[in-house]
Amino acid sequence: MTETQQWNLGDAQLLPRGSRSRIDAELDRAMLAWIARFRFVTADVLAERFQLTPQRVNARLRRLEAEGLVERDRAAQTVPRAVFVTGRGARRLGLRPRRAPRTHAQREHEQAIARLVARLERALEPPDRRVLTEREQRAAQTAGHARYSVALRQTRYGERERWPDIVLESSGGRIAIEIELSLKAPERLKRILAGYAATRHYDEVHYLVTEPALASRLATLARTDTMRTELARMLDVSGAAITVAPLPGIGAPAAAHIRAALGLAAPPASTVARRAGTQAGTTPPTVRPTQHPPPPAAPAAWRTARPRHAECICAVPRKCCAMVVTSPGDSRRVRPG
Repeated sequence: MTETQQWNLGDAQLLPRGSRSRIDAELDRAMLAWIARFRFVTADVLAERFQLTPQRVNARLRRLEAEGLVERDRAAQTVPRAVFVTGRGARRLGLRPRRAPRTHAQREHEQAIARLVARLERALEPPDRRVLTEREQRAAQTAGHARYSVALRQTRYGERERWPDIVLESSGGRIAIEIELSLKAPERLKRILAGYAATRHYDEVHYLVTEPALASRLATLARTDTMRTELARMLDVSGAAITVAPLPGIGAPAAAHIRAALGLAAPPASTVARRAGTQAGTTPPTVRPTQHPPPPAAPAAWRTARPRHAECICAVPRKCCAMVVTSPGDSRRVRPG
């Protein structure tokens, strides 16, 4: 638990417990505090962070939900439930209550942040290294502990400061982590990169992406000299080093394509074979869709009776009258056969 997470819970239990009450109370407290660091999380991310089975996590969440400390919302039947802290849960933690989040907005991005935080915290040993979410950064900066936001060039529209998705602090420096799943508008992306290039608050900035095209665009923009603001040129400020890398957990094939787009590795074998086949004038093998048999043809009498552009109201040709339209305002009844 970081320095910005002083929940002041004392020895009070969040839930009534029986045997092993102290251990369960500590786990309840830690899980509720971890959920409060994000807009929302999912049960599988909690299971990965606390090394529990999904069944045990869901059972614990049901108890927390029964006490009104968390709420579970499902935007659709095909997606996992989003778990977030309620107003009562926030007050129990000593935090300012927040309104319920929109769990359908930026769902994939929020899940990627929570999963990466869980993996970083399991891999890094506190207290020398800390992982801060955006909520923790805002709370620390408001309290005057440190500055985490990055000032951006002001324009007629858009954000004036940027908060990293994740901040990694250690004795060796401070690293900002941005998770990009979709390409932003070019002007906005340039302003964000220029802000990082001119800041002194971060030693490194890591952009984690899932698409090769996005990785190539970010790397190109980060290498250009135009990313430094006029003030940075005047003061000769050396900003943070910006790097682009695949998002952990996207799979080896996708990561290989991203590294190839960045020039860090050779293209995958499948890409090389496809390019070689194109240069040699041969067509690479493609997967053809399943060919379904054509529908049975209508009787000859029916085909000759229908006008060329008419639309029949009968679902199946049969011996009945069908209304056909030959031109606007002109309709007549034609008996097939």
